[in-house]
Amino acid sequence: MSEETPNPAPRQRKNRPVLQTCVRSCAGFVLVVCLGIVALAVWMNSERFANMVRGRLETELTHATGGRVEIGAFRWSLRHLEADADNIVLHGNEPANEAPLARISHLHIGVSIFGFLSPSIHLRSLVLDQPRIHLIVYPDQTTNLPHPPTPAKHSKSGLDTFFDLKANHIAVENGLFDFDNRAESFDYQSRYIPLDFEANDTSLLLQYVAATGKAPESYHIEAGIANFDLARSRQHTAPQVQGILRASLDLTRNAVYLRSMRITAHARGAVDHTLEITGALTSFAQPQWQAKLTGDLDLQLLNPTLGYPDAPQGIAHLNLTASGADGKFRIEGPIHIEHGSYTGGGVNARDMDVAVQALADNSELHIGSALIRPHQGGLITADVLLTHWLPLPPTPSIHAAPEQPKHKRFSFLSRLHKKQQPTQQPAPPSHNTLVENPPTILRADGKITANFKGVALDTILDFVSQPPFKRLGISATLNGPAQATWNFGDVKTLTVHAALNVAAPTRTPSGEAPANGIIDATYTQRDGGVEVKTLALTLPETQLTAHGHIGAYPLTSATALNVDCISRDLTEFNTVLGDLGLSHNGKTGAAALPVALHGQGAFHVLWSGSLISPHLAGNLEAHQLGLEIPPPPEEKSVTPHWITFDEADAQGSYTAALITLAHGHLQRGAEQIVLDGTLTAAQPILTAQPRKNLNARP
Repeated sequence: MSEETPNPAPRQRKNRPVLQTCVRSCAGFVLVVCLGIVALAVWMNSERFANMVRGRLETELTHATGGRVEIGAFRWSLRHLEADADNIVLHGNEPANEAPLARISHLHIGVSIFGFLSPSIHLRSLVLDQPRIHLIVYPDQTTNLPHPPTPAKHSKSGLDTFFDLKANHIAVENGLFDFDNRAESFDYQSRYIPLDFEANDTSLLLQYVAATGKAPESYHIEAGIANFDLARSRQHTAPQVQGILRASLDLTRNAVYLRSMRITAHARGAVDHTLEITGALTSFAQPQWQAKLTGDLDLQLLNPTLGYPDAPQGIAHLNLTASGADGKFRIEGPIHIEHGSYTGGGVNARDMDVAVQALADNSELHIGSALIRPHQGGLITADVLLTHWLPLPPTPSIHAAPEQPKHKRFSFLSRLHKKQQPTQQPAPPSHNTLVENPPTILRADGKITANFKGVALDTILDFVSQPPFKRLGISATLNGPAQATWNFGDVKTLTVHAALNVAAPTRTPSGEAPANGIIDATYTQRDGGVEVKTLALTLPETQLTAHGHIGAYPLTSATALNVDCISRDLTEFNTVLGDLGLSHNGKTGAAALPVALHGQGAFHVLWSGSLISPHLAGNLEAHQLGLEIPPPPEEKSVTPHWITFDEADAQGSYTAALITLAHGHLQRGAEQIVLDGTLTAAQPILTAQPRKNLNARP
């Protein structure tokens, strides 16, 4: 009996419907997913979805910044993973009538997604067109920067997050940055006046550079300002500083390398000058930095930028290197200044050529090997040393904490009644309330040593003297040492001592007399006086010695100076007498004196009063002395009479208003005259008023 083989066809036919069902189900699911994706893509590219994203972005940015964000329009392309936004505005804490904190005309962003199971988003491109930043610092030291209500906590630093984006191209085009400080505290004069810095046509380009070999990943950054303006004034004025800026740097996760920064600036009526800065900052956790600064700096820019007015002109050529770590620094290098000026502290030194070797660190500022060449001629070598020269941090004010109110029991009705009362909100403080920083404390000890070589006396008078004593009618050059010291940064402790030899120059200016001699004197800022130890001058017709105290600053300060003089020509004092305001009958200086010396005279005078209002008292012995006698009243002529005496001996005093003759003895041949009297002045002409006390003995 043979066995029959079963036929498998019926079982296969039974499995086909199941398989077909699975295939159809999968195909339907895929179709539904595809349709869903297509529908989602269509919806995500719709205007409605764009408006929804725009609103969500406004909400999230408002929450993140604390300001009010507006986005005029938003578009994006899912296929290209790109988005565009127009008219983005960030309102800070500024009033409604002020320009907003930030405004961007157009923003374009493109991203790339790498990986499927673990995708990472990279920033392919970011372009900001015509961004406008308006940062305001109010007099109360607050700004218009908003603050988020709840600061976000990040596990990564902002720099790490930025590098994780691997931004291939970031660009800022046609930007503008306006820094409006309405009470600038960084001011040498502490005036708290407005400072306005505006950077027009700014550009920024960032490009990601992947790691290669030992070189880490980095961003290469190119930045520029085509035109920046700066003005410091209480009123809106034209820019005092203008210029351009170009910078190139490389940024890594732990370092920044400034390849080049060129700042070209100019003031009104001046040519352009450029500074170039290079440097590096490594190890952000433990910063170490180094830099080099070379180029030219127009010193008149110091006033509008730093508020420092004491260097109104000059070009400084710089070649400085700097480095620092662990809170310490060191800066050194040569500085050469052409046509420099210094106009502070009672000094008015202009048009000098200065070359120095500078060294600065945390403990001292040393300006050595200084060569100062005034334009009038001569040379001054100097060395400046300041210790403890950095300002001390201001001491904060400590106030007692307000007393905490005691807890009181309230009934339910009292609480309910309290809730019904409207709460009085305190008025917000005015931004116009000026808040001044604590004064900067300087405790520097200073020492300046100088040596004069062939410096004209007129040059020193130009530097330190005040009108009318800019000229003394003496032509001389000064040679020798001088030293200035002060302590604890207190200008009242300033002392200047000089021991100088006086030598007549080879050429004498017209109207001046050549002189030789010695000057040994000390100036103290405490009283603005000069203590003259020795003053000895020899002129062609005069020998002058003096000692005592001169009230130099201010000119109204008390003076007590003993002067001894032997002279054969009073015209050598013509300039000094003119400075003192002596005038008579249209004549000034020595010509206005009521005496004329034809022989030799010896004077001993005590100069008291002040330089501007002197009181001279002493005695005179002279040979061949001419005396001016006013004409008698009956004569109509105004021409005075002159009588020459063989010998004269007089004691008296002089002021600008009165000449008093306490005792006078005149001899002419065998005749002698003893007299006293006064001459009063109705400015500017002197008139004689004799006392009628004239005795003559044959």
